[in-house]
Amino acid sequence: MATTTIQATIDNVDIPLFQALFEKFRVKMTVVDTQRTYPIEKAIPNKETIEAIEEGKKLIEKHKKGLIKGHKSAEELFNEILSEDE
Repeated sequence: MATTTIQATIDNVDIPLFQALFEKFRVKMTVVDTQRTYPIEKAIPNKETIEAIEEGKKLIEKHKKGLIKGHKSAEELFNEILSEDE
């Protein structure tokens, strides 16, 4: 019989549930290093990214001041777009 290996990350609180399911369906389970931590990469944005962030902040401020129209749903947006063509 051919087999497939699947690697998954499961919260510790859910392990008993998965163990029971795996036993029921005869799935072999191996627990590997449950305390592993990964370093958090610190990224420094470049000039272009900083400019894009600032532009986004300005658009948000304009929206708050009512200078940019907002829509409550995609349907409302598309209805406005379609009515402009008429």
